[in-house]
Amino acid sequence: MALVPDQNALYFTSEKGTLTKVDISTGKVTLVTDQLAKPDGLWFDVSSKLLFVSELVKKRMKVFDTETNTFSEYYSFGENLGKVHFIDDIILVGDVNKENLGKTEFVAADWTGRAVVHLTLDGQFIKNVPPPDGIAYFEPTSVRRGKGPGFDSNSFYITEGGGITRHARNRRVLQLGPVTTSGQ
Repeated sequence: MALVPDQNALYFTSEKGTLTKVDISTGKVTLVTDQLAKPDGLWFDVSSKLLFVSELVKKRMKVFDTETNTFSEYYSFGENLGKVHFIDDIILVGDVNKENLGKTEFVAADWTGRAVVHLTLDGQFIKNVPPPDGIAYFEPTSVRRGKGPGFDSNSFYITEGGGITRHARNRRVLQLGPVTTSGQ
């Protein structure tokens, strides 16, 4: 789910391939598209007004412009990323690269690959983001920056557990250090 504050709207995806918008003020529900393939991760960038939608299995991303209500072409990174299994939840690193959108960097949870990866939108693998010392990833399912009491706003946090296992008892939150842009 992603909040778009200037529209007072929530966007969310479903396993059925939909992206839906809910106007919080009126309750109006609008189907944006039903043509996505297993969408899972969403990230809204406030400055560019772009909504990034990852498609889990196909290893690709679509970018939705919330001002014009249009989608970009697909950014497919599956062919270049043999190391990456499924792109789950996503978060941007740094700012949107307005001159070359494909060079925009993000971090993603790769739950079946048991990894957290740093990538560009056009498919360049930058690096695996290591877990804290002495810990191995189990099933990273979400990645976010710290926000709120007790969280470091410069750090990234990974939630784990669940994934495809129904009765997981291994749920946890891991604090990673800051992830910075690669300077590309």
